[in-house]
Amino acid sequence: MSLTMDEIKERVLTRYDIDDIISLLDITAEEIVDRFEDKFINRLSIFEEELSEQELEDWSDDEQEH
Repeated sequence: MSLTMDEIKERVLTRYDIDDIISLLDITAEEIVDRFEDKFINRLSIFEEELSEQELEDWSDDEQEH
C-alpha cells in the first residue's frame, strides 16, 4: 500500500527536526524569507529591534577596543 503525500509529510514532520528537514531539502535562509515574505513583513519590528540591539553591541565593542 502506497502512502499519500499527506501521510509522508506527517511522518517526516514527526521523525525529523527542523534543522534536518531544511538541510535535506537544501533550503537557504534567503529562500525561507522570500517564500514567507508576508510573515517576515508582519514581524519586521522584531527583526528591526534585534538588529538595532546588535548594532549597539557592535558599536560598544568597537569603542572598548580603542
